[in-house]
Amino acid sequence: MPKLTLGGLVTPARVIPRLKAHYKAQVIRDLALAASSMACLSENVVVGAMAACANSPSFGPARRVAIPHAMVAGIDKPLGIFARLHPAIEFNAVDDEPVDLVLLMLGPEGSPGTLLRAMACGARRLRDRAVCERLRCAHDAEAMHAILSSDSWRAPEACSGRLSPPGGSGVVPS
Repeated sequence: MPKLTLGGLVTPARVIPRLKAHYKAQVIRDLALAASSMACLSENVVVGAMAACANSPSFGPARRVAIPHAMVAGIDKPLGIFARLHPAIEFNAVDDEPVDLVLLMLGPEGSPGTLLRAMACGARRLRDRAVCERLRCAHDAEAMHAILSSDSWRAPEACSGRLSPPGGSGVVPS
C-alpha cells in the first residue's frame, strides 16, 4: 500500500472550517453525513459504523483534538474529514479538555491495520502544537488544508534563532 499522507486522506473539499455542534454525537453524525455525501457512500452505513464507535474514547493526541474513527463497508482506502468546531465541546477526550479540532477517519471494513495507519498519520500531524494553533486561526478550508498537508506555511525566519553565530564554526549551539 502506498504511503499515507494527511493531504491524501483529507482533500480541501473534506475540510469544514466551522462546524457548529453542541455535543459529541451531533459532531459525529454531521461528519458521518458529510463523509457519506463526499465519498458517495450510503448515509446509513457510515452513520451506523460511527454510531457503533460513538461511546468509545476518541483516539487523538489530546490538547483539544479528537480523532473519531470507524471501518466502513464500501470504501477501498481510508479517508478523512477535518472540522474545526465552534464552540469547543465535551468529547470524552483522554485529557477531559473540550475539543475544537476533529479529524474523522474512515477505513475499509475488515482492514483494521489500514485504519490504524491512517489514524496514526493524522495524530502525528495534529500533535504538532504549531499546526493546531494555525488551524485554529485559519480563515478557510483551503488554508486549513494547506496547514494539514504541508509545511509550506512555516515561516523561514522561524529557524533564524538556530543560525551559527558570526565567525562561528557552523555548529549550532543546543
